[in-house]
Amino acid sequence: GLAALALASLMGSASAQTVNNYAFATSAGGSLHDMTGSSMLVTTGNFVSAVTSIGFDFVYEGTTYTTFTANNYGSMRLGNTPIQDYQVQNLGDNNPLISPLSVDGDESGNWSEYIVSGTAPNRVLTVHWDHHAYPWDGGTHYIFQASLYEGTNVIEFNYGTGGSMSWWKNYV
Repeated sequence: GLAALALASLMGSASAQTVNNYAFATSAGGSLHDMTGSSMLVTTGNFVSAVTSIGFDFVYEGTTYTTFTANNYGSMRLGNTPIQDYQVQNLGDNNPLISPLSVDGDESGNWSEYIVSGTAPNRVLTVHWDHHAYPWDGGTHYIFQASLYEGTNVIEFNYGTGGSMSWWKNYV
């Protein structure tokens, strides 16, 4: 089934936040965001996107960000410093990190896209990953998204298809 995880800021959008100021919630039965009109972010066979505009100001832990990068392993990093080009093992080197899933996979099939939808002051950046595990690890196909909401600074994770993986996979 589909699961959604939302990080909702408990303080006003203009307030400084720390991770302690976010609430975590889950739900089932939702759907993935529509990606009609999206742009490619990381093409098949590549690892990291270019620095890309969020499309609005996004406040995370008291800092305002306007750009991000993503890798083909399921993670994105806020700001102008590119994210690492492999599944995230060293979290300290990738902050501020948003990672709905961080797992190794077959680069020959992985890709991601993004779209900014809505109008100010209610825009949403959605990053969508299409991820394939290696054939020797079951070849499972995963589809998942991270969405950033303007004004409320909510971070939402949506999960589509997927399955279990071997024990050594890295989850964030």
